[in-house]
Amino acid sequence: MDALVQASRKALRSQRRGLTQTEQRRAAEAVAQSAKHLIANLNLRTLGAYWPNDGELSGLPILQEALVLGLTCTLPII
Repeated sequence: MDALVQASRKALRSQRRGLTQTEQRRAAEAVAQSAKHLIANLNLRTLGAYWPNDGELSGLPILQEALVLGLTCTLPII
């Protein structure tokens, strides 16, 4: 992997880890609100997401919105 890409990923991970849990939750909820309209308009039946790890944005609020809209939600098998 390119050194610049690796350095960028490392910097972003560090910034994400620096957010408080409240900030992380608010960000995830804001993305879920935006995704709600997109999900509703795409006529989806299934939505896949990941379990948040290492300060990543949580996809769980998006999954909650998808469940309310009647979608089947999946997580990867690791």
